[in-house]
Amino acid sequence: DPSASDCTFTSEYAWCVPAYVVIIPKITGAISLICSAYLAKLMISEEKKKPYHRLLLNISIADVLSSSVVHIIGSWMMPAGTAPLSRGNLDTCDAQGFVVQIILITIPYLNASLSTYYNLIIRYNWSDSQIAKVEKNLHIIPWLLGVLFSIIVLVAKQIVPGTWGCWFGNTQYPPDCDSVETCVRGWNSSYYFWPIFVIILLGPLYVAGSMYLVYS
Repeated sequence: DPSASDCTFTSEYAWCVPAYVVIIPKITGAISLICSAYLAKLMISEEKKKPYHRLLLNISIADVLSSSVVHIIGSWMMPAGTAPLSRGNLDTCDAQGFVVQIILITIPYLNASLSTYYNLIIRYNWSDSQIAKVEKNLHIIPWLLGVLFSIIVLVAKQIVPGTWGCWFGNTQYPPDCDSVETCVRGWNSSYYFWPIFVIILLGPLYVAGSMYLVYS
């Protein structure tokens, strides 16, 4: 582990995090935000009416949310004294972590929805009119899953400061706490982390399986 002298920031309750670790994501996040917003604009301005374009619009909206809340805002919402540029408190940390958890589940499952679309169109020769009958589920289910598990981790007080933002992770806050009395957030985090990690992982696995069916 780096010593305090190696860091541009140290705190009693913080990991040793150099400033560039939280600054670089703000720059890359801004680039991602511009690109995602531009794609969303294309999907709206050109009045695309097909399910494919509406699915891309939904993914772009989620990406805009991710770029802004996770990367650009980043450490600003973390409790003051837990990272470089941190200016928030536990309430702002909870708010950011709630959104981050929604994104962590919603984006993989929105991609799963897009892969389902490919499968239905290419492998099963569905028409857009047939897709339209199930399209609402492809949009809504990923967001419902994200919101559901975000509520769970928020109520269970499992949202903790991370490297450059607050999220739900397999850790505790303060990092050196050792009981339910001393841990403000994240006590028994492993009971929540691994089941939700599996839920998140199922999204990319579904995409991989779906794409295999498309090309098989």
